[in-house]
Amino acid sequence: MTLEEYLSIEYDLAAPVTIRPFSGGFLTENSVIETASGQRHFLKKQRESVAQKIDFIESAEIFFFENDIPVILPIKNKQGSLHFVFDSQTYTLYPMIEKYVQIERDSLSNEQVKSLAETLAKMHMKAASCQLPDTATVADARWDTEKALGKINALARLISETDPDGNEEFGELCRKSLQLKQDFLYSNRITSSNFNLSRPVLTHGDFHDQNVFFDLEGRITHIFDFEKAEVVPKELEIVRALLLICFNHKYTEKEFKKAELFIKSYAHLNPIPIDELRGALSAHVIKAFHSTWIEGEHYRHGNNRVDVFMQGNFDTLRYMDANFDSFCQKILSFLTDR
Repeated sequence: MTLEEYLSIEYDLAAPVTIRPFSGGFLTENSVIETASGQRHFLKKQRESVAQKIDFIESAEIFFFENDIPVILPIKNKQGSLHFVFDSQTYTLYPMIEKYVQIERDSLSNEQVKSLAETLAKMHMKAASCQLPDTATVADARWDTEKALGKINALARLISETDPDGNEEFGELCRKSLQLKQDFLYSNRITSSNFNLSRPVLTHGDFHDQNVFFDLEGRITHIFDFEKAEVVPKELEIVRALLLICFNHKYTEKEFKKAELFIKSYAHLNPIPIDELRGALSAHVIKAFHSTWIEGEHYRHGNNRVDVFMQGNFDTLRYMDANFDSFCQKILSFLTDR
C-alpha cells in the first residue's frame, strides 16, 4: 500500500490522492494533499525527536484549543488518532487553511505585534490551570557548559577538515561564531541558580509571527506548529518570542519600539514581574551561547536549509556579548514606565 492509498482509506479521502512537497520548514518535510474531489490538506512528517513526544504535543494542542485559543487541530483518522505511523514514519494530517494573511517579520504592523503579545499572554494565563500529563518533562534554564565546549571543539575540527584552507565564506562565519561562544563560555560564571523565574507552565515552545495566521485587521486567526511545546517558566517564552518577533537580529530604534509595544501589550493582560523578566533575558542569551544547532545541522546532518539563520545568529551573539546590560536595562524599562 502506498502512502496515498493509506490516506485515502484511513481518512476517507476521495481517490486518487496526490502528494506534493510544500515549501517551508527548515527541519521537517511537509506536503500538500490533494484529492480527486478538490480537497486539500496539510501533511506533516514528524522528525524522530518529535515523534517520541507526539502524545504530549497533541495534548498541548487540544488543551489550548479547548481553552479558546485558535489552534489548528490535527484531523483524526478512522481509529480516532491524531497521528499515524506509515513505513516506520510518524505523520500528522491537518486541514489546509486556504485564506489567511502571513506577514514577513520585518513588515509586521503595530496591530499584528499587539495581537501576538495579547495572544501569548492569554495562552500563558490559560496554561496556569493546565493539569499536565504524566509524560510532561519540566524544562528549565540549566545548561551543560562542558558538553557545549565539547561540541564546539568537535565542530571546529570538522570545519577544518571540510575546509582546511579557510576559503569557504560560511565556514569562516561558523569559525567566528564558535570562537565567540567558546570565549563566552570560558568567562561566564552565571548559573541557573542566579535566576528568579516563575513556576513552569505549558508553552507553545516556538511562538512567533511565522507560526500564526492573521486576518486583514491584524488579529490572529490561527496558531500552529506545536512541535516544540514544553513546560517552562512563561518568561522564557516571552523573551524568545520578543527577540524573534520584534528584533530578528536587528537592534535599531525601530525594533525597540516594537519591543515596547509587545511587552506593554502582554503585561496589560498578564503582569510580568521585573525580576523574572530580567532572569529570563539572562537565561535565554546565555543559553544561546551554548547552542551549536545551526553549525551542527550543516556539518553533521548536511542540512543546508538552516544556513540562512547563521549570519543573523552571529550578529545577535556579537551584539549581546557587547551590549547585553544596556539591552536588558532598556527592555526592563518598558515594565516601569507604563
